[in-house]
Amino acid sequence: MSKMTSAQAAKELQKLNDQHDTLLTRENKSREFVAAIQEDVEKTRPEYEYAGVQRELDGIEGQIRALKHAINTFNLSQEVPGFGMTIDQMLVYIPQLTARKNTVS
Repeated sequence: MSKMTSAQAAKELQKLNDQHDTLLTRENKSREFVAAIQEDVEKTRPEYEYAGVQRELDGIEGQIRALKHAINTFNLSQEVPGFGMTIDQMLVYIPQLTARKNTVS
């Protein structure tokens, strides 16, 4: 995987999730269909290939796993200057601070 900023990684992750959702929606719409009695079923049948769709989903899911792993690895290893905590620890600390602030206010 190439180097990218966290914003680029988030944008890429969103793009992959959108592709995945679009593919699932397309699959749901094309795996079943309705034809009138007088229609030729084969002419009405939308194109659908289960194995091909599954391969495409597997590929996208693999990319999502790899990108999320890279983000998690980065968050576990990069320290936030001035706090002595990793990004991952800060992601836990911020809601703790918010909860504490809400009990004081």
